[in-house]
Order: sequence, then structure tokens, then C-alpha cells
Amino acid sequence: MGLIDLIENIRHKPEMTRRRILVGTTFTITAIIFFFWLSVKLYTVSGPTPADLGVKEEGPINQTAGFIVDFIQSTKDRFNDLKSAITASSTYTASSSESVEIH
Repeated sequence: MGLIDLIENIRHKPEMTRRRILVGTTFTITAIIFFFWLSVKLYTVSGPTPADLGVKEEGPINQTAGFIVDFIQSTKDRFNDLKSAITASSTYTASSSESVEIH
């Protein structure tokens, strides 16, 4: 007996019986969700939690902002390193060409 057959059998029942089945099913689904939520809420891990230690955890927005700031800072540092390398290379090339012209 499949789900479709079960639905067809329920359709043939009187209106009051269908409403009782609907209320019972809704209550059962709500109870399952409530007990799952309650078990997660009351679940405790042995040992101190970050809240017990006074450590404030960063939220996802703060973590993302920190990542973006770190990325921008590392990109700036790499750009400055590349800029100084190019400047040093051009200075070396200019001094090399000047020394060649003098000899």
C-alpha cells in the first residue's frame, strides 16, 4: 500500500475523520520537531564552553570582514613588494647603462 493509496483511502472518509487525521498528523510532526529542538538545546558537552571561559566568539559577518581586511592587507603588501622590486630593477638598469657609457 503506497502513499497515494493511503491518500485515496483518506479522501473517501467523512470530513470529520479527515480533520482528525490532519490534526493528529500536524501534532505529531510538531512534537517531533519540538523534541529534536529540545534535545539540541539541552545537549551539553563535557568541559567549559567559550561562554564559560569569557571568550566572545566572532559572528559570521565579523569573520568575513576580518578575512576581507586580511586579504586587502596582504594584497597591498605584495603590491608594495612588487613595486619596490620594479623600482630596484629599473634603478639597477639605469646605473648599469650609465656605467657602460662612462667606460
